[in-house]
Amino acid sequence: MTDPIQVLATLSQNMTVVKTKSSLPKQPGLYAFGLVGNPFSNSQFSSLGESSFLYLGKSQKNLHDRVMGKHLNSKRTGSSTLRRTLGALLLEELALTPLPRSTTEKTQRRFESYKFADEGEERLTYWMKKNLQVTFWVAPPQYLFLKDLEAAVIKLSRPGLNLEATNPIRAELNLRRKHCCELAKAHYS
Repeated sequence: MTDPIQVLATLSQNMTVVKTKSSLPKQPGLYAFGLVGNPFSNSQFSSLGESSFLYLGKSQKNLHDRVMGKHLNSKRTGSSTLRRTLGALLLEELALTPLPRSTTEKTQRRFESYKFADEGEERLTYWMKKNLQVTFWVAPPQYLFLKDLEAAVIKLSRPGLNLEATNPIRAELNLRRKHCCELAKAHYS
């Protein structure tokens, strides 16, 4: 297995501002988002600016598609933990309206994996492109341990918006996400 400390060092050195046309590779690996400055400095979440990474994830197939196609795509909040969590934190500031992710889906996930009204999705994407930077580590060919490596690097780096049990603000993040879920349910009723 690849050394998580070396991967963390690589991620820490390659942070770049998020652009519309990304130079992220179309290969599997790990990616991390960080903040440009600290847009949360005047809130109870000011500690997010102290962390090297805001969010860390893996892509089993294609880093470019995962980052640009899911996290930075205004139509994909329902499949992006990062977008849902940021949206929950910025709910009032960006005037976001949580909605069920789907009108045809019949399970509770349509609310838990909420999205935002279209105009709010665009405001969230704009905020992300203005305030986030991204980095990546490309996995060697046929690398089979991305999930384990992701967990090890998250444990070392403690990204502020990952929802692991060791995150000191996890309870507050979950409360805010639950609030969005309830608003999506209310909108559906």
